[in-house]
Amino acid sequence: MRKGGARFSFALSTVAGSATGQAIEALLQQDLREVGIEATVKNYPSDLFFASYADNGILYRGKYDAALFSWAVGVDPDDSSEYVCDEIPPSGQNDLYWCDDRLDAAERGALSSYDRSVRKKYYAVTQEELASQSATIFLYFARQVFVTSPDLRGFVPAPATSSNWNSWEWSI
Repeated sequence: MRKGGARFSFALSTVAGSATGQAIEALLQQDLREVGIEATVKNYPSDLFFASYADNGILYRGKYDAALFSWAVGVDPDDSSEYVCDEIPPSGQNDLYWCDDRLDAAERGALSSYDRSVRKKYYAVTQEELASQSATIFLYFARQVFVTSPDLRGFVPAPATSSNWNSWEWSI
């Protein structure tokens, strides 16, 4: 793929040594090559990749073309820390450096109410903006497998990010 004689090329970055990240990079490179796009790999040690803005981190300083990493969120659909304009580093963790006024207004509207129907309306706008602009491309969702003793009572697989969410109800 060329524009003005230049081949479309960009770097994919993830944590050096991450088997999953590097496997995804290889697959993406292959698929992109088939449509004429060159994707190179430029990986970093995790302490540099995820370092803070003050510590010159790759993500928080925006020193990447495309970054592959995972994160976990809770059950509330609030994505403001990742996407609103005033969360761009060094003020927050919007390491995409992406700012969209419509998304900002929807996130703030959703956070201004506890009413589910109000929040649902605003979060529909948020999802529409994220999908239409491809601010983030979700490649996969990792399923969690929980292995427990058959003697463990009260364990319920996590609805969100931690398998310890109801630990006060456990007994053996």
